[in-house]
Amino acid sequence: MLESHQIRRSEYKKYPLYVTVIGMNYLQTPINRPHGLATEQIFVCKQGVGELIINDSRSIIQSGDLFIVRRYEDHIYHALSHNWTLDLLGCNGFICKTLMDKFHMQSGKYAIADQHVFTHYLQELSSIGLSQQFRHEQLLRKSQILYLLLTELSFIIKPIHEHQNTTTNTTVSAIISFLEEHFHENISLQDLGSAIHRSPEYLCSIFKETQEETIISYLNKLRISQARLLLERYPERSVSEIGKACGFNSASYFGKIFKQICGVTPHQYRLANVTDIDYIQE
Repeated sequence: MLESHQIRRSEYKKYPLYVTVIGMNYLQTPINRPHGLATEQIFVCKQGVGELIINDSRSIIQSGDLFIVRRYEDHIYHALSHNWTLDLLGCNGFICKTLMDKFHMQSGKYAIADQHVFTHYLQELSSIGLSQQFRHEQLLRKSQILYLLLTELSFIIKPIHEHQNTTTNTTVSAIISFLEEHFHENISLQDLGSAIHRSPEYLCSIFKETQEETIISYLNKLRISQARLLLERYPERSVSEIGKACGFNSASYFGKIFKQICGVTPHQYRLANVTDIDYIQE
């Protein structure tokens, strides 16, 4: 569920805090905003795995993680599993930025002691409608709840600074950069080792230690993420053709990995996400 809250221009400077969007158990779609949004955003991951990139800083977001995206921050986030589901809040108001700065709530990934606190406040905010007759009172009440939410969050969240070791960070970044540049090619761990001048065994070990998944698993998620985009954008291209374009030489293996990550076959995914079915290729 995703609901947008419309605030009138005349109300921008009238209320200290107001809601712009609420999402609960929302199956997140890929987002790429080079210039950010004119609103503060807070998310809690309910299930699945996704990737967050803010100003070239990358984090893996898993169940139980909270992340914040401040207004006008360059950001990208997208699913790495088919079931990446979020609770989310967009908020603004003339004290919103000051309050979040005061609480040291900057963009990035956080641990949250109790994610149910966030969900509870979202449910309370969502339950308050906006009627013409009681709009002022309802907006004031939402503002009060938002203040309580931000205050309580400041006590129960803690920033997660990933990959503290500089050498490790550089190596893992090099692995990810290589995979992102060459995912569409028939690459091997030996190719990766030669490019980074480290043994494949070392790279596998350090990647698994920091990312909590194997290089092959990450590569497959990267390829499937690209395949999903191509399946939606190019319905005239066949599934096997798109699989090859994303680095899968075998159509059956592409189908197997796609279903493993997304829960459906490539063709089923395409049928569910492309409106012009006349052009869909098997």
